[in-house]
Amino acid sequence: MFITPYFGFSGTISDMLAGHLAKRGHDVAVVGYLRPNCRNSFSEEKHRLEEKNIHYYLAKAISISIPNYVTEFPFFLSFKQLVEEVQPDIIHINCLPFLTSYQAAEIAKKTRKKSVLQVHGVIAERGLFFNTLQGLYSFTFGNLTFHNVDKVVCLTNGDAERICRYGCPSKKIDIIPNGVDVSEFHPTSHEESGLLLWCGRFVQQKGLEYLIEALKCIEAREKPTTIKLMMTGDGPLFSKIYQLVKKNGLSSSVLFMGRVPRKDIPILMSKASIYILPSLNEGMPYTLLEAMACGKTVIGTNISGIRDIIAHGHNGILVPPRDPEALANAILTLLGDKNLRRTLGQNARELMTRRYSWDTITARMEKVYEETLAGARCKTGR
Repeated sequence: MFITPYFGFSGTISDMLAGHLAKRGHDVAVVGYLRPNCRNSFSEEKHRLEEKNIHYYLAKAISISIPNYVTEFPFFLSFKQLVEEVQPDIIHINCLPFLTSYQAAEIAKKTRKKSVLQVHGVIAERGLFFNTLQGLYSFTFGNLTFHNVDKVVCLTNGDAERICRYGCPSKKIDIIPNGVDVSEFHPTSHEESGLLLWCGRFVQQKGLEYLIEALKCIEAREKPTTIKLMMTGDGPLFSKIYQLVKKNGLSSSVLFMGRVPRKDIPILMSKASIYILPSLNEGMPYTLLEAMACGKTVIGTNISGIRDIIAHGHNGILVPPRDPEALANAILTLLGDKNLRRTLGQNARELMTRRYSWDTITARMEKVYEETLAGARCKTGR
């Protein structure tokens, strides 16, 4: 049983790991809250779940909204009844900073069900107020959650170190990164010269103002320039970034694509010369894995979650966060060296197929489940 705060959360996790588990013969159910403003978009996700033989349950919940931060903080009202109805062997809990995770861990313990918590990043940089809330939650409800679950899966070593500081026993932790569909995301010959790409949400932690500043640095040096930046997605800071582009006279160089259907992302990535991730904070970004699976040259900031994937100078380039000048230099260096781009892209693709394919990641998660259930059998047999 997969527990997600709400449908459509965390890169539609139900479409990814849960889908691959179902493909390998597991009986998978996904439980989540349906936000009132997402009923139309849920029909598409519902279709994908049914297509993959995944059961889904819409949990009754009350929800709190905090403007400009996370859209919803739901609290399930009927979760225990669902557990008793489904009778899962494993309750797989997604994401730490939600009361739904605390609830699921608490009820798993009370109903004697084995549970695994998957942490998708620890602290999201969204300003002092929200960061303080996250820290308080992690030291209180988060700490209780760590002790109630049987296993904790982190995406990176950095996340593992952080949750240990919040009280998670290190013996419970396994490191398993996100996976990527290496058949859907693959190299093509459709690259457009000088096209930069960024995909994601327009939020503070993505460091988008520094990407725009880097583009401004490039335009100041290279006149005229044929470089174009394509940005896909939406979010609370969209208007701010749009106005920043306009203010700096970059409107002809930046293409705002809005929200793009997931099926179209591989097409956009195939066109890009370079994929850029100027983030200030990340768990483990799916878009970076997808770009590397496409054999793209990638530039990312030297932060936890990105440096766990990019080996500087081997399969991508790392630059300091909040440094537009360094980012501009990296872009110009790569655009001026086709052979370097090709080598970095080939190495990136090789890494994705070897270590990050969903077959590899799903097998590793199955092993965690097996160890968790084996622990339960050992205790029962004593």
